[in-house]
Amino acid sequence: RKYEEAFNKTVKRLKGFKELSSDGTLRNLEVEKKIAAVPFKNLSETNFPGDSLLAPNFLDTVGGKRVSCAGCPVGCIHLLRTDKQFVPYDYESVVSLGPLLGITKPEEVAELIRQAWNFGLDPTSLGAVLAHITEKEGLSFAELDTYSTIIDAFLSGKERWAKELRSGLPEGPQSLKLSGMEFLPYFNGYASILSQALMLGATTEDNRGYLLDLDLIGKDFEDAEVVSLLVDAERKKTLSELLVGCGYLAPVFEDPAFAFSALEAIGSPVSHETLKSTAEEVFKKKLSLQANLGFSPAQVKFPDRFLEIPSPHGYLKKERLENMVNIYKDEIFETAGGS
Repeated sequence: RKYEEAFNKTVKRLKGFKELSSDGTLRNLEVEKKIAAVPFKNLSETNFPGDSLLAPNFLDTVGGKRVSCAGCPVGCIHLLRTDKQFVPYDYESVVSLGPLLGITKPEEVAELIRQAWNFGLDPTSLGAVLAHITEKEGLSFAELDTYSTIIDAFLSGKERWAKELRSGLPEGPQSLKLSGMEFLPYFNGYASILSQALMLGATTEDNRGYLLDLDLIGKDFEDAEVVSLLVDAERKKTLSELLVGCGYLAPVFEDPAFAFSALEAIGSPVSHETLKSTAEEVFKKKLSLQANLGFSPAQVKFPDRFLEIPSPHGYLKKERLENMVNIYKDEIFETAGGS
């Protein structure tokens, strides 16, 4: 009986993810467009014309199908149909190889996504690199043939620039790069940038900063509050990862009471306190591992490009971002065993 109750409760909660099921993470693009937080032409602007890339229109144009991870009833994995195969697409791949490059035609975005996967390249990183080259070399944005040529030259690695970019974008005031990784294309505000800079989420699935920024739009907040809310979201995410490993469905499982009832139903009762303490311990171990691998918040830098374009929270101030990093370093990272 307990199992049936827990199962039915889980299914009921999962029904709330109908939009994720039908549209995938590309559903986020509609919200991002409404709040003008979509990086366009290497983040020289924060929106793009038309609605052809929004989830339903994109899917209608390029075709595709939907699949699930084993045992999951949601099915949020969306695939593009190409001549001989299917390749996955999501919010970050569409935006990084679309608006970030000035491209708004679904067919052209789909072609670049196909090339990225066929060549074993990360679509998000590839988009940031192509946007960087376009601006640096004074090329025209939204030129599919140009980008295909650049990708071929990049893979051949014969020219110096291609060799230099094989490890990603260079550090610099105009590079869309945070803590060694290319920009996840959400320009929602302080938390979305901070979470990437602190290595707390490099994909839509595990990033909580862009969601926090949505909640904070139109509100006054202190720097310490942003850090506290972001870390709290990370702790909850850690609990859901321990139970199911899916960041998209974290809201279903990150409630300790719900997790307790589900575990109890299968004969593995774990107290609320144990669930919370275990999640906290694992979160601290993550930070300790980051430190052991060489990451330090003290080394975080914010390229000027992120400060030159208004976000939904207005122009971001470097002083506030740096203060948030210092608060995180002193109160969270170092107390967890980092240095």
